[in-house]
Amino acid sequence: MANLQKKQTREERLEKKRQAERPRDQRIKNDPIKNAELKEKDKEKYHRKKEKVQVKSIKDLTDREQRAMRKIWREQTERYRDRVRQKTIVNYPESPPPSDHEDPHFDLQILDNRASGAKRP
Repeated sequence: MANLQKKQTREERLEKKRQAERPRDQRIKNDPIKNAELKEKDKEKYHRKKEKVQVKSIKDLTDREQRAMRKIWREQTERYRDRVRQKTIVNYPESPPPSDHEDPHFDLQILDNRASGAKRP
C-alpha cells in the first residue's frame, strides 16, 4: 500500500513542534530548580551575545537607530496592550444581562396598554 500521508508545510511542522514544547516548558517553569537553571543559562547566553556585539544596548546605537528601535518598542507595546484589553473584554460577562423581553418595542406596548387601561397578560 502506498504511503498516503500529506506533506506538512513548514508552518504546520513549526506549530506541531510548539505544541509539543508547551508541556515541557510548563514543567520547567513549575520546578523552581530547573527554572533557576534556565534563567541562568539565558543570562549567560545574553552576555555571550553582548560580548560578540550581536546585541547592542540602546546607548550604543546611533540617534537614528535609537528612534527606530523605540518606534518598534512602542508598536510592540501597543499590540501587547491591545491583546490584554481583548482578553479582559472576553472575560467580563455582558453588562447588563439580557432581559426576558427581546422585543425592542416592548416598552412602547406597555405604555400603550397603560394609556388604554388594559391589564397586563
